[in-house]
Amino acid sequence: MKTTRDAPVVRKPKKQTLKVLGNERVTAGGNVKRAKKRQTSAKRQNQAVK
Repeated sequence: MKTTRDAPVVRKPKKQTLKVLGNERVTAGGNVKRAKKRQTSAKRQNQAVK
């Protein structure tokens, strides 16, 4: 197979160091996903007010 100069050049992605917090995770694609807020019951919310 012969490559021509017109062929698109595919570059490797550069490594990037990233600090991930405790409630975050990194996907295989490199995206950072944050944990969703956990739903608390109405009973718990009323206990916190007192």
